[in-house]
This record gives sequence, structure tokens and C-alpha cells, in this order.
Amino acid sequence: MYIKQVDSPQGTRDQILSVAARLFSERGFANVSIRDICDVAGVTPPTIYHYFGNKDRLFQAVIRKTLSLKDFRIALLSAISDEGNPEKQLAVFIKFYLVHFPRGFFNPGMFLQDSTNLSNVSTERVMEEFEAINDLARKIIQDGIASGIFRSLDLELTSVYLMNLLMSFVLGEVHYYQNMDFNKASGQIIDLFFNGVRQNDSANSQKKPTVHDAA
Repeated sequence: MYIKQVDSPQGTRDQILSVAARLFSERGFANVSIRDICDVAGVTPPTIYHYFGNKDRLFQAVIRKTLSLKDFRIALLSAISDEGNPEKQLAVFIKFYLVHFPRGFFNPGMFLQDSTNLSNVSTERVMEEFEAINDLARKIIQDGIASGIFRSLDLELTSVYLMNLLMSFVLGEVHYYQNMDFNKASGQIIDLFFNGVRQNDSANSQKKPTVHDAA
């Protein structure tokens, strides 16, 4: 399919990025040529070389533009900000993550720079994106420990454990077709995790609002 070329330089650059992102996503980096991108975007190879230098740099530009969890992170932050205490915030964090994490983020075409090897640029980008989300979880757990709601735990280990737990469910759905209604299952997942972090001493034994209220 040919796409009519736009007039402005920025428009042309964005059009190339959009077409390249779609083709890389559908076929993978190794199976897309500069000519393929030109044919669909309606540009010539010198135009692509002018804006990006070569195919590798074009792929890197696509990764920077496409592999982003910024919108998800902002929505997640907004959701937890509506809650007043760490326990409620963590419950909302877990459910929101399970229900709303963008499953399309793990498109293989955006990770394989050839048929077998992961792209270093993609890997670094993903690590940056997940670290920003992990920071949110770490802050909630830290506040919960400081306020006495959660036990005194290794902060880094607990936050990494939580993120790995949530991602195992997401990847199970994406790669292994383990279909689950997370709107329903999240309550039990929240309780299982909270049984490990919640403070159990007598000073905190009074009835608290249930995490299901937030789930």
C-alpha cells in the first residue's frame, strides 16, 4: 500500500517512522528493507538516509518512539494518587497493572534486530520504562513500611518481587494464552501478596478497610 508523501520535513520524518514501525512490527527488522519502507511511505532511499542515516538508526528511532509506557505510567500514577494510604495505593497499583498493562508492548518485531538476537536498543529502552514504573511501586512500599502498615522488608527485593509477579501474569497471557479475568482475579492476587507484606503485630491488628474495596 502506497501512502501519499506529506510536504513538511517533520511530516515526512514522522511518516517514515510510522511506516517503519508498522513494517518492523509485522515482519521483524531483518525482513524489512529500506526499499520496502520507501515503497509504502512514498519516499526515496536518499530521503530515509537524510533523516536517519541507515536502517539501524531508523530502527533505533522507531524504538525510542514506539517502546514507551509513558501513557500507561501516567494513568497508573493518576489512579494511585486518588488513594490516601499505601495499602490502598498498592492494591490499586496491582489491579491497574494487571488489567491495563498494554499487551501490544511485547511485539517481537520490536525486539529482534535479526532472527535470533535481541536488539540492545530495545532492551535498554524497556529497562528504562520498567524502572520508572518500579519506582512507583518502590515508593508505595517504602511509605507503607515507614507508616507501620507493612512489615520492615528489604525494599528493593520486595519491589522487584512484586513487579516480577505482575509481569508473570501479563506474559502468561501474551505468550502462553493463559486467559484470566483480572478484574475478578486481582483481588485474590492482591490478598496473596499482602499476606506477605502486611504488618501482623497487635498494634496493627484492628480491622482495616479491605483491599477488595480498591480492587
